[in-house]
Amino acid sequence: MAFAEIEHVNYQIEWKRQLVEAHAVFDPKAKDPLGDSIRIINKTMEEIDQLSKRLLELKAEIANANAHNTVEVEGEIMTIHEWIIWRKEIGSYRLQFLKDLLAQTELADARQLTPCLDADKLREEVDHLSAVLAKLNGALLQANSTIVIEQ
Repeated sequence: MAFAEIEHVNYQIEWKRQLVEAHAVFDPKAKDPLGDSIRIINKTMEEIDQLSKRLLELKAEIANANAHNTVEVEGEIMTIHEWIIWRKEIGSYRLQFLKDLLAQTELADARQLTPCLDADKLREEVDHLSAVLAKLNGALLQANSTIVIEQ
């Protein structure tokens, strides 16, 4: 699975970066800490470059798959890419906005103010949007586990 490989590649890159940072320089009068530090560090830098290219390939393959595969949630069909954008840029912000409005509306009585919005309708919309986001998360997880990324 591409996501597992991405996690593994990121781990390897980080481990190799730490190795390079720890041994980027050494005192020539002291014992070479790696035995052949110059060769090892240069080879490790090349490996980081190769791993970075692989990471780019994997991410591009996932982006391509996300742009070409669709998911249906509550009767709405969009590409995975579109759903990810919707969840991050629209759904999550709208849910928080509605929750904030609901809180204001519920406090209106205590402050002897007149609410412009119906608290019951806001509550229904918050519940509905929460359910849609939960279904979307499940649908995206299922799609991610079944879509084959060519490697």
